[in-house]
Amino acid sequence: MQPDGFPPSGDIYPPQSTTNEVWSTPDGVTWTPELEHLHSQFEPRHSHGVVVWRDKLWMIGGDYHLGYYNHDVVSSPDGVNWTVELGNPPWSERGLAFMGVYDDKLWMMGGQDMSGPSSVFHNDVWSTEDGVNWVGVAADAGDDDPSVGVTRPSGRSTSSNLVEFNGEMWLVGGGRYRDWGGKDGNSSYLRDVWSTVDGVTWTPHATAPWEAKMWADVRVWDNKIWFLLGGSDFGNSNEVWYTENGEDWVQIAPDRNIQPISHGQGIAVSEDYLLYAGGNYAWNAYPSVTDKSAWKFRRFRGTAVESWTDRGAGGLVLTAEGEARPVRDPNALGAGIPGVQFDGSSNTLLLSETDTQIAGRSVFWVGRAPWMPAPVDWDAPPVYNPLWTVVGDESEEHSCSVGLGDGTLYYASASGNEWESYEVGSELQKGPGEVRVVGVTHASDGTLQGYIDGVATGDPVNHGYFESNGWSRIGSSGYGTVQSTAYPGTLGAVVIVPAAIDAATVERIHQWAQGRFGAP
Repeated sequence: MQPDGFPPSGDIYPPQSTTNEVWSTPDGVTWTPELEHLHSQFEPRHSHGVVVWRDKLWMIGGDYHLGYYNHDVVSSPDGVNWTVELGNPPWSERGLAFMGVYDDKLWMMGGQDMSGPSSVFHNDVWSTEDGVNWVGVAADAGDDDPSVGVTRPSGRSTSSNLVEFNGEMWLVGGGRYRDWGGKDGNSSYLRDVWSTVDGVTWTPHATAPWEAKMWADVRVWDNKIWFLLGGSDFGNSNEVWYTENGEDWVQIAPDRNIQPISHGQGIAVSEDYLLYAGGNYAWNAYPSVTDKSAWKFRRFRGTAVESWTDRGAGGLVLTAEGEARPVRDPNALGAGIPGVQFDGSSNTLLLSETDTQIAGRSVFWVGRAPWMPAPVDWDAPPVYNPLWTVVGDESEEHSCSVGLGDGTLYYASASGNEWESYEVGSELQKGPGEVRVVGVTHASDGTLQGYIDGVATGDPVNHGYFESNGWSRIGSSGYGTVQSTAYPGTLGAVVIVPAAIDAATVERIHQWAQGRFGAP
């Protein structure tokens, strides 16, 4: 799909297959076009490198999409005014080179020549102290050089970065795009990890466990090296991994990672989050999503929750299951407003047994949930459970659950194979997610009513009522795998009453939530 302002063309090459647009955002939600397509400050390009160094954006190179390489070094102090610092840098023309900042210097390494019938893969290393005068740190060496694979990496390319971590410069993965000399002329992909203190002698580290790929993003954030997304001949990926020592890698649970899967995206680093935008979705893309999504990956700083105690007369206590504990963030719902963050994959809090409610039930919560698209194989409305269940039961024989799905409030209950489902409302996860008060009342005569922010939403319906139903967990349902129903968001409070409360009581809950959590 063409981005706004991108001229239509059937051409594979110039001038319409690349752009030089520049956009900015203060928050990842609102975007401003700073420079339009085909402005005159620098050429359109693809497969280039961009880093921040000495309070400027620096951009190097670009591949053969214009019919020739972008062979230059360009900088900008503000993203609007750009200067071509060097029009003919000393390395050979190439695309997909590595670029990074280390030891207060700007570095360039590797890349490949993609213009001819065969590709040439580089592993030379260059650095500069001013962006203009570059020093050759290590010369190109072919695969037959005895140092390659021992004290230096092989020739390779990617659109990723070199990163500074623990006092060294790190190279993570990469590949060889259209490696015509390789097997069947396919691309080849790498999972090796290297570090260096001088760019000359490199130390190999343990082979990474993630799928070998190119066009991933490598960033340092939260005192870790992160490896995000990317693609290979098998398609795109939304894998997210990190390492704290360069040897041992930990995977973030993939169930709630960025959708759609992509490669060649942009990821910026903030103190509190990673910001993802753009990307190439052409390989195995979900057909129902656009190519303009932006995502934040936030680290919730807090303490792991071991239990959640009922403040009412019942005295029920929910406990965490093993290590799958949500995190209590003291500022999750605003400054000084704590909440419990669930990861959408494994975090749950459980009762010791199902708390059945034969006289009806009311389930409300105050929380914030980020918008996430439903998987392409998801039933809407759901047959069994909401996609992101807040309160549910763990039995396949008698079950009820209430939560969200694609911005909508869902409720489902069943006894045996008799399932009833109900949906109401919309935009409950609009944008980054607002603090909302959401829930349902379900009377024993079957009358079901949804409420959003204290107001009855949708018509009451006779949903039927199964006396065997109850609830046993917060954070997911129990029907099917936890990952298919788990809640990815923050809860400030959950209110469960073994009766259908009236509208006046619902409004009291709303008023309390407004004062306590800043709900609308």
